[in-house]
Amino acid sequence: MPLTRRHFLALSATLPGALSTRAYTSIPVGLEMYSLREELKKDPEAAVRAVAQMGYQGLEFFAPYFDWTETQTRQMRKLLDDLGIRCFSTHNESRYLSPENIARVHDRNLILGSKYVVLANADEKDNLDGWRSVADLLNSTAASLEPAGLKAGYHNHQAEFTPSVPSR
Repeated sequence: MPLTRRHFLALSATLPGALSTRAYTSIPVGLEMYSLREELKKDPEAAVRAVAQMGYQGLEFFAPYFDWTETQTRQMRKLLDDLGIRCFSTHNESRYLSPENIARVHDRNLILGSKYVVLANADEKDNLDGWRSVADLLNSTAASLEPAGLKAGYHNHQAEFTPSVPSR
Protein backbone atom coordinates (compact mmCIF):
# COMPACT_ATOMS: atom_id res chain seq x y z
CA MET A 1 0.00 0.00 0.00
CA PRO A 2 1.59 3.32 -1.03
CA LEU A 3 2.05 5.96 1.62
CA THR A 4 -0.09 8.94 0.64
CA ARG A 5 0.30 12.44 2.09
CA ARG A 6 -2.91 11.90 4.07
CA HIS A 7 -1.56 8.64 5.57
CA PHE A 8 1.78 10.30 6.29
CA LEU A 9 0.12 13.17 8.14
CA ALA A 10 -2.08 10.79 10.09
CA LEU A 11 0.92 8.71 11.09
CA SER A 12 3.08 11.73 11.87
CA ALA A 13 0.35 13.08 14.14
CA THR A 14 1.00 10.10 16.40
CA LEU A 15 4.77 10.64 16.49
CA PRO A 16 4.92 13.31 19.22
CA GLY A 17 2.82 11.11 21.50
CA ALA A 18 5.01 8.11 20.78
CA LEU A 19 8.10 10.12 21.67
CA SER A 20 6.65 11.69 24.78
CA THR A 21 8.20 9.15 27.13
CA ARG A 22 10.62 10.48 29.69
CA ALA A 23 13.67 9.29 27.71
CA TYR A 24 12.84 11.55 24.77
CA THR A 25 11.54 14.70 26.42
CA SER A 26 14.73 16.65 25.69
CA ILE A 27 14.56 15.99 21.92
CA PRO A 28 12.03 18.34 20.30
CA VAL A 29 10.06 17.03 17.34
CA GLY A 30 9.21 19.36 14.46
CA LEU A 31 7.42 19.25 11.12
CA GLU A 32 8.63 20.60 7.79
CA MET A 33 5.75 22.81 6.65
CA TYR A 34 6.38 21.92 3.01
CA SER A 35 4.34 18.81 3.73
CA LEU A 36 1.39 21.14 4.45
CA ARG A 37 2.15 23.63 1.66
CA GLU A 38 -1.41 23.81 0.31
CA GLU A 39 -2.89 24.33 3.76
CA LEU A 40 -0.21 26.91 4.57
CA LYS A 41 -1.09 28.85 1.38
CA LYS A 42 -4.81 28.87 2.22
CA ASP A 43 -4.59 29.75 5.90
CA PRO A 44 -1.12 29.99 7.48
CA GLU A 45 -2.48 30.55 10.99
CA ALA A 46 -4.78 27.51 10.86
CA ALA A 47 -1.97 25.33 9.49
CA VAL A 48 0.39 26.35 12.30
CA ARG A 49 -2.35 25.88 14.89
CA ALA A 50 -3.00 22.35 13.55
CA VAL A 51 0.69 21.48 13.83
CA ALA A 52 0.74 22.70 17.43
CA GLN A 53 -2.45 20.78 18.26
CA MET A 54 -0.84 17.59 16.93
CA GLY A 55 1.80 17.99 19.63
CA TYR A 56 4.80 19.08 17.60
CA GLN A 57 7.25 21.30 19.47
CA GLY A 58 8.40 23.13 16.37
CA LEU A 59 8.36 23.49 12.63
CA GLU A 60 10.35 24.50 9.58
CA PHE A 61 8.85 27.12 7.30
CA PHE A 62 9.62 26.78 3.61
CA ALA A 63 10.16 29.28 0.79
CA PRO A 64 6.93 31.37 1.01
CA TYR A 65 8.03 32.81 4.38
CA PHE A 66 10.57 34.85 2.38
CA ASP A 67 7.74 36.89 0.82
CA TRP A 68 6.07 37.76 4.12
CA THR A 69 6.25 41.38 5.17
CA GLU A 70 8.03 42.16 8.40
CA THR A 71 4.61 42.65 10.02
CA GLN A 72 3.39 39.24 8.80
CA THR A 73 6.60 37.64 10.06
CA ARG A 74 6.17 39.26 13.50
CA GLN A 75 2.54 38.13 13.63
CA MET A 76 3.62 34.57 12.85
CA ARG A 77 6.24 34.72 15.60
CA LYS A 78 3.59 35.92 18.05
CA LEU A 79 1.36 33.00 17.04
CA LEU A 80 4.24 30.55 17.54
CA ASP A 81 4.95 32.03 20.97
CA ASP A 82 1.25 31.94 21.92
CA LEU A 83 1.07 28.26 20.88
CA GLY A 84 4.30 27.38 22.66
CA ILE A 85 6.09 26.05 19.57
CA ARG A 86 9.24 27.19 17.79
CA CYS A 87 10.47 27.74 14.28
CA PHE A 88 13.57 25.53 14.22
CA SER A 89 14.64 26.39 10.67
CA THR A 90 13.63 27.67 7.26
CA HIS A 91 13.78 25.80 3.94
CA ASN A 92 15.17 28.14 1.25
CA GLU A 93 15.58 28.35 -2.49
CA SER A 94 19.16 29.03 -3.62
CA ARG A 95 18.25 32.51 -4.91
CA TYR A 96 17.29 33.52 -1.36
CA LEU A 97 20.91 33.00 -0.31
CA SER A 98 22.27 35.39 -2.95
CA PRO A 99 24.02 38.60 -1.82
CA GLU A 100 20.95 40.67 -2.75
CA ASN A 101 18.56 38.51 -0.68
CA ILE A 102 20.59 37.24 2.27
CA ALA A 103 19.75 40.25 4.46
CA ARG A 104 16.03 39.52 4.13
CA VAL A 105 16.63 35.84 4.99
CA HIS A 106 18.72 36.94 7.97
CA ASP A 107 16.05 39.33 9.26
CA ARG A 108 13.09 36.97 8.76
CA ASN A 109 14.88 34.09 10.48
CA LEU A 110 15.81 36.24 13.47
CA ILE A 111 12.21 37.43 13.82
CA LEU A 112 10.90 33.87 13.61
CA GLY A 113 13.45 32.66 16.15
CA SER A 114 14.92 30.19 13.69
CA LYS A 115 18.47 28.95 14.18
CA TYR A 116 19.05 27.21 10.83
CA VAL A 117 18.81 28.49 7.26
CA VAL A 118 18.58 25.39 5.07
CA LEU A 119 19.25 25.30 1.33
CA ALA A 120 16.33 23.23 0.02
CA ASN A 121 17.94 22.08 -3.20
CA ALA A 122 20.88 22.88 -5.42
CA ASP A 123 20.71 22.81 -9.20
CA GLU A 124 24.46 22.86 -9.87
CA LYS A 125 25.39 19.38 -8.63
CA ASP A 126 25.91 17.45 -11.86
CA ASN A 127 29.68 17.33 -11.44
CA LEU A 128 32.48 18.27 -9.07
CA ASP A 129 32.46 21.91 -10.16
CA GLY A 130 28.73 22.02 -9.49
CA TRP A 131 29.25 20.70 -5.98
CA ARG A 132 32.00 23.28 -5.46
CA SER A 133 29.46 25.95 -6.42
CA VAL A 134 27.01 24.58 -3.83
CA ALA A 135 29.77 24.53 -1.20
CA ASP A 136 30.74 28.12 -2.06
CA LEU A 137 27.13 29.25 -1.69
CA LEU A 138 26.77 27.51 1.67
CA ASN A 139 30.11 28.87 2.90
CA SER A 140 29.23 32.45 1.96
CA THR A 141 25.79 32.01 3.52
CA ALA A 142 27.32 30.68 6.73
CA ALA A 143 29.77 33.58 6.89
CA SER A 144 26.94 36.10 6.42
CA LEU A 145 24.69 34.52 9.04
CA GLU A 146 27.16 33.45 11.71
CA PRO A 147 27.49 36.86 13.44
CA ALA A 148 23.76 36.67 14.24
CA GLY A 149 24.04 33.11 15.59
CA LEU A 150 22.34 31.57 12.55
CA LYS A 151 23.67 28.41 10.89
CA ALA A 152 23.50 27.29 7.26
CA GLY A 153 22.53 23.78 6.22
CA TYR A 154 21.62 21.66 3.22
CA HIS A 155 18.55 19.45 2.69
CA ASN A 156 19.68 16.40 0.79
CA HIS A 157 17.59 14.34 -1.60
CA GLN A 158 17.98 10.88 -3.12
CA ALA A 159 20.27 12.21 -5.87
CA GLU A 160 23.01 12.93 -3.34
CA PHE A 161 23.13 9.23 -2.50
CA THR A 162 23.10 7.99 -6.08
CA PRO A 163 26.54 7.51 -7.62
CA SER A 164 26.87 9.24 -10.94
CA VAL A 165 28.93 8.05 -13.88
CA PRO A 166 31.75 10.49 -14.57
CA SER A 167 31.49 12.14 -17.97
CA ARG A 168 34.49 11.86 -20.28
